[in-house]
Amino acid sequence: MHAYPLEKSFDKAIDPGLTRLFYENFLARIERKAFSYMPVELQRWTRQTFQSFLANPDYFRFKPALLHNDLKPEHLLYDFEKRQLSGIIDFGAMGVGDPAYDFVGIYRAYGAAFTQKVLSHYTREIDATFLERITTFYVKTISFSTLFYGIDSQNEKLIQYGLGKLQAFAKPKRT
Repeated sequence: MHAYPLEKSFDKAIDPGLTRLFYENFLARIERKAFSYMPVELQRWTRQTFQSFLANPDYFRFKPALLHNDLKPEHLLYDFEKRQLSGIIDFGAMGVGDPAYDFVGIYRAYGAAFTQKVLSHYTREIDATFLERITTFYVKTISFSTLFYGIDSQNEKLIQYGLGKLQAFAKPKRT
């Protein structure tokens, strides 16, 4: 999917700067819609996480690709006899953007070592900050989607679940 020539479907080139704009707007949406549910420390962590990501120009040097945008174990079909991936389902969230984003679900479910193994078979370009974007930003901020869904559906359990996931990332690591 990442190899699909975007110029066949889009009149103009897709600029990685659109990803920067998306996350600038995403932060503004978080501040508007979710900050009232968040403790001050989590608000501070959220701003710092987004600002660090947005301030690094190297994070926006990727070649945009067609994305599944929801790639996770339950969307992967595995053939146990052949011991190989046999398909992918649920393309309802498809979009164009940073190809590293499609590896977040793999990283969350299976960890860094397995993700590295998968990436060793990836045939598209892996730029210098590809894995770093996954581990320092995307995997940390994906739980905002759960939080928003909880807020929109007024589901307190989902709100607390999303907040808990975010707070786990925001806690300082002990050494």
